[in-house]
Amino acid sequence: MQIPQKIRYRYIENQVLKIFTKLPAEKRRLPVNMNDIVGLRNDCVITTYQEFSVQFKIPVSKVIKLNESVSGCLHYDPESRHYIIMYNKRACEGRKNWTQAHELGHVFLGHSLMIEGSHIAEDDIYFSRYPLLEKEADYFASILLAPPPVLKALHIHSEDEIRCLCGLSGAAAGYQYESLLRSGNCITSWDHDMIHIFQSFISSYKSKL
Repeated sequence: MQIPQKIRYRYIENQVLKIFTKLPAEKRRLPVNMNDIVGLRNDCVITTYQEFSVQFKIPVSKVIKLNESVSGCLHYDPESRHYIIMYNKRACEGRKNWTQAHELGHVFLGHSLMIEGSHIAEDDIYFSRYPLLEKEADYFASILLAPPPVLKALHIHSEDEIRCLCGLSGAAAGYQYESLLRSGNCITSWDHDMIHIFQSFISSYKSKL
């Protein structure tokens, strides 16, 4: 596989739609449970820097250095074709959710098959060796954790609502809210499909308002 020339927005949206379609109806809700998403694959596990530190008896600072990231990273073994997602559990809850979703983006979008080396570190995209792949993983994380069609259907009106509902950091929630405002009222077929598969959650949420 070759690195794409531009961000594949429609492809990423369809991958997220497929993920939610595969989940049982009761698990199509916000905030998204990362374990439910990982459970859809038999080639991927998630662990923390701290668990790795205990298992191999090395300090967390060394784990961070080895992984080239304070937040998290993805390791891929070409021989077994298995993935290991690692993240720092000392981060805030929103940061941990984003890191896991971001790394899952690399998995579901096949990024490890496009690059040389066995891991991708999640840090500033402008310093990454693969900035476009990092941007794709960020877009994947954003619509997985805070799907815009669902937020619109719920009549979300503030970044604080997004932060609480979706389990995001304040910064990520602010970005998602700005993106939501820019998107306007245009409804695509993807929007319709996402609203349809989240209908049970949307109805339940509205009934409690």
